[in-house]
Amino acid sequence: MWLATKIGFYSIVKKHDEEDTFIIRARERNDIEELKRSLHFLKKRKVYEYKDSDYLCRIFVNSEELKVIMVSLVNEIDYDNFKNEIKKTEKQKDKIPYYSNMWYEMFLYQKRNEKHKGNLIFYPYEQIV
Repeated sequence: MWLATKIGFYSIVKKHDEEDTFIIRARERNDIEELKRSLHFLKKRKVYEYKDSDYLCRIFVNSEELKVIMVSLVNEIDYDNFKNEIKKTEKQKDKIPYYSNMWYEMFLYQKRNEKHKGNLIFYPYEQIV
C-alpha cells in the first residue's frame, strides 16, 4: 500500500515470513523520522537503512501498531487539497513534482477509455494542473 501523507510518503507491506509483522518503508529517512515523532510508541523504534534497496529506510511494526498508525494518519487530514497542503509543508514540499506526476499518470489511467472521435483523449499536463 502506498500512502502519500503530509508527513511523508510510505509503502507498507506484510513481511512474508512472519505472521504479524508489517514493514513501513520510505524513500528518505526524514519520512520515517517524521512518523516516529508523531507517535510515542515509535520514538525508540530502530530504523533500518538498506542502501541498495528500492526503499532506503524501513521500520517494522505489528498489526495492532499498524492500526494505530493508520488511524493517526487519517486524523491528520485537515486539508481539502493534498497538493496545496504539501506545498505549505516545509519538509515535504520538495515532493510536489513527484506527487503531481503521480496524479497526472493516474488521471491518464482514469481517462484511458474516454473516447473522442474514436481516439483516446490525452490532456496536456499544463492544461489540467
